[in-house]
Amino acid sequence: MNKENYSIIVPCVKTYNVIRNKYYNNIYYGDVAGIAGWFYQTAGPDINDITITVYGGIHQTFPNPPHLTVEITHDNYNSGRLHMSEGQDGYWYKQELRRSGNKYKRTN
Repeated sequence: MNKENYSIIVPCVKTYNVIRNKYYNNIYYGDVAGIAGWFYQTAGPDINDITITVYGGIHQTFPNPPHLTVEITHDNYNSGRLHMSEGQDGYWYKQELRRSGNKYKRTN
């Protein structure tokens, strides 16, 4: 007899909290469920009940595309500030920033 071992991904319920901080006189009130989904799928599938702290609104640091600055925490875990952009497909992704000066520009 030959035994085979497989893994599957099954949906489960995950929770998250949101703290919205005013930054550059702007607050983002949009949905961040996609950012929580990105985190649970890529960085912390075994973690639950994260806190997403949002800093300001969607902005652009030239020459990078518009992004939202967030920090994700849970117990002793801290992501540091992440720059998250929404792709054309509607999914959020972590943006790797390229620096060309510090030209901050709000986009909303």
